Amino acid sequence: MNKEDIKKKEEHEDDYIEEEDSDYDPNAIINQDSEFSESDNDNETIQNNKKRNFSKNEEKDTEIEVKRANYNSIENSEGGLIKTRSQRLQEDKLGKQFNINTLTLQTNTNINELWESLKSISNQRLKIKYSSNNIISSNNNSNQLNSKNLIKIKRSYEYAGEIITEEKWVNRDSAEAKAYINGLQNPLDLETNNSNNDNNDNNDNDNDNKNPNVNERGEKLRRIKKRKPLLEGIINGSIKPKFNTLEKSRVDFAKFVDKEGINDELIHHNKDGYLSKQDFLSRVEFHKDQTIKEIRKKELNNKQNE
Repeated sequence: MNKEDIKKKEEHEDDYIEEEDSDYDPNAIINQDSEFSESDNDNETIQNNKKRNFSKNEEKDTEIEVKRANYNSIENSEGGLIKTRSQRLQEDKLGKQFNINTLTLQTNTNINELWESLKSISNQRLKIKYSSNNIISSNNNSNQLNSKNLIKIKRSYEYAGEIITEEKWVNRDSAEAKAYINGLQNPLDLETNNSNNDNNDNNDNDNDNKNPNVNERGEKLRRIKKRKPLLEGIINGSIKPKFNTLEKSRVDFAKFVDKEGINDELIHHNKDGYLSKQDFLSRVEFHKDQTIKEIRKKELNNKQNE
């Protein structure tokens, strides 16, 4: 459309008067609008009623399905039954009770078995202990007749700032006696060392009674004492050696073995130990060396005779 046509149309609309137009009916327009609005309202009510009826039918269908449904047969994606919270709680309670019952049964059986085994072991040890104590007491009573079977252990040592002295008679075959003999530098002089220690104690008492530092007039004499050498004092026993923790534990363990009477058990079980194997190998090598030496001697003697 051109600009001129647009202008003509606008002028025509301005010149138009509704009252002069015979075809114009405003009531008809209002009636048409009311009819259209009523029809729209009727359509909306019909649709709402249909929706309500459909929702009611769905609710009835769901109620029927719920009544017919069997929730015990519902399964999840992994194939197991889906359980409610209450069912899970009940299963957890039952599982805990089952675990508690099984644990109590196991613990009761284990405790009873352990108790019986400990009782049997303690009874065996008590028998060995009483038998060993009876043997030691009988040996102590018959000390004069069987003096060769007993050893007098007399030791004084410094440990943890304390001076400890021990003196007792012990069976020669006991673990404590063996430990004492192994600790001596010369085990053959065991009895002589004991007698020398007694004599030294008596001589010290006599010298104390004589009081050599006092003059005939009763005046005290000033005397310079010579310092004794350290090694001679240790050998003679005048200087008390210091025990380290290793030696002290060795002595205490030997006492415990004699007290509990388990020396035979230790000897039996130590056959498979490292030290026993090393001793066995050293004995085998020594025997080989002796046989080789004897063979060489025989060969030399044969050559000389020829």
